[in-house]
Amino acid sequence: MVHEALVERGLLIQNAPHLVRPVPFVLPIYEGDMHPVGMPFTTPGGIGLSFLLDIGLWVYDGLAGRYNIKRTIV
Repeated sequence: MVHEALVERGLLIQNAPHLVRPVPFVLPIYEGDMHPVGMPFTTPGGIGLSFLLDIGLWVYDGLAGRYNIKRTIV
């Protein structure tokens, strides 16, 4: 479902740039933070949450394939 939404987003930006624009968002993650916001558990192996988000955003960018509009910055 995420792949389909990302491809559709890319096609909309390509076909109707006058109607669509990317909207930035911010994830409040602090260096060394081990707890996801609002969750009472720590990340597996004690690795930082920002590292897990880096991996997740890399996968998210990969799912868009050739329709990715730009790389997600952390």
